Amino acid sequence: EWRSVPPERMRSSYGICKQYRYKYVCCLPVELEQTIMTEVKKEIASLYLSDLDKKEAIENANNEKVCNLADTINIRFV
Repeated sequence: EWRSVPPERMRSSYGICKQYRYKYVCCLPVELEQTIMTEVKKEIASLYLSDLDKKEAIENANNEKVCNLADTINIRFV
């Protein structure tokens, strides 16, 4: 189960082209995928989860649509 980060813990927003909104993170251009996953890893690392749960959450995020990560990292579609 993917867990959201409370709004007060979110970092600055990332502007992502609308065309990628419904794409899976793993199918994005490499640089964009790395940027998103770096931010996801930072957020997940700060959650109170076991190491195994954190690893699973990161894997799940990489196989998720970008629009479904908007509650975890602050994404703005432009």
